Amino acid sequence: SFDIKDAKDELSSYSSKDSVTVDVIYTEPDVTLADLNKDLYQNELSKATTNLSDASEADIKDLGNIVSKINEYTLVPNEEFSFNKVVGTSVKNADQVASTLYVAVLKANINLKSINRKAHDTVPSYTDKCFDAVAGKSGDFKFTNSKLEPIKIVATSEGGRVDVTIVGTKEKN
Repeated sequence: SFDIKDAKDELSSYSSKDSVTVDVIYTEPDVTLADLNKDLYQNELSKATTNLSDASEADIKDLGNIVSKINEYTLVPNEEFSFNKVVGTSVKNADQVASTLYVAVLKANINLKSINRKAHDTVPSYTDKCFDAVAGKSGDFKFTNSKLEPIKIVATSEGGRVDVTIVGTKEKN
């Protein structure tokens, strides 16, 4: 911030040939981003796991790369998440990660009207019927954070296993 009176005094004596200098006053905030993050992401809202039992080394590498793109992704209220925008459309094994995220979103009680997903024609081996999501050129899994507070996606992979946790603030009933 700066002192308005000092700025007005400086400007009143300004001529087009002069430059004006106004001192800036730095004020520490009462609440920092670190403080907000501590309070916002305290609760596990949901967790989902899928496992590709016959994963090759290439599959495992792909899963790790995809998971790294969505891990720590935060959404403020009413913000839309598009799997394809975050991960890309030409990525192998994206469907497993999208499906795991889809189940986590369902379990987190995200408003169903805010979820847009396409199912596979045949059920993939890593999930059950109705709990899959297509990503990439054939579809884009999207959802909107319908919560009153920001949420964060926490994703990890190990071998052919993918874990997705949605963290945020539990809403009071």
